[in-house]
Amino acid sequence: MKYFLSYRFDERDGSLTRDSKAVAITRKASDLLRCLIERAGTVVSHESILAAVWPDAHVQPDNIKVLIRELRRALDDDPHEARYIRTENGRGYAFIAPLHDAPAIRGEDRLGSQQVRLNRPHHLSALADAFADAAHARCMVAVIEGERGSGKTTLCQAFMEFAATLPSTRVCYGQSFPHASAPPAYSAIGDALLQLLRQSPATIEPLMARYAPLWLHSLGPRGLGAPIPEADPLRRVFELGAFLEALGEDGPTAIVLDDLQWPTPRPSC
Repeated sequence: MKYFLSYRFDERDGSLTRDSKAVAITRKASDLLRCLIERAGTVVSHESILAAVWPDAHVQPDNIKVLIRELRRALDDDPHEARYIRTENGRGYAFIAPLHDAPAIRGEDRLGSQQVRLNRPHHLSALADAFADAAHARCMVAVIEGERGSGKTTLCQAFMEFAATLPSTRVCYGQSFPHASAPPAYSAIGDALLQLLRQSPATIEPLMARYAPLWLHSLGPRGLGAPIPEADPLRRVFELGAFLEALGEDGPTAIVLDDLQWPTPRPSC
C-alpha cells in the first residue's frame, strides 16, 4: 500500500482512493501508475512504460499520453504545475509526490498540542498549509509580523515542532540580534545553514560545495564560521538560491529566521 498526500494506491489490486473514497481509473491507467510509483523520483522512459503496461502487445507511444491524461484527471494534477506526475519532454515521466508506506497523520491532528498553548492557532494552521504547498515543489515564504511580546517566537517554535514531525523533513533555525555596530552579513541565514550542515553533513556539505562554496567556506568544514571572503555580494545571493533549489529536490526543508527586526544597528539615545 502506498500513500501520497490525500491518496492511497493499493499495488496489489490497482485500486486508487482519495480520503477513503474510490477514484475510478482503468486497469491500464492503474498499471501505469504502479509503474511510475515503483520508480518514484526517477524518470521512467517511454520504452520502460510500454514494456510494463503492454508487455505482450505492440502499441503506439501515444497510448501513454492517453493514460497520463486519465491519471491527471483522477489526481486533479495540473501538467504545468505538476504535484504528482511530471513530464520530462523527450524522456518520459516521473512520479514526484512524496510516498509513504503508512498513512500520514493529518495536519490538524499534528497541530493539536501546539495550538493549545498558542494565542495564534490560526496563524500556525496557515504556516502548516504553506509548508504543505512547499512540499509539493512550490517554494513558499511566510512573513510573521507583530509587536514585541506578541508571540512571534513562540509561533516559530510551535511551527518547527510541527514540521519536525513530518516525514523526510529538515528543520533549521536562525536568529538576528541587536548590534551596536554593523551586524555580520547574512548572520541569521548563516546560523540556519550551519544547523543544516550539522544535521546532515553527508548530504548538505556536497550540495554546498557544488552550489554554494562561499557559504560553505564561511561555515567551515566543522562549522567554525570563518569570514566569507570578499566577493560580489550578488554571488552570495545566487549561490544561496541555487543551493536551496538543489536542496528542495532532496525533500522539504523548513527554514525559520527569527527577529529580523534587528538587521541594522539601533540608534543611540
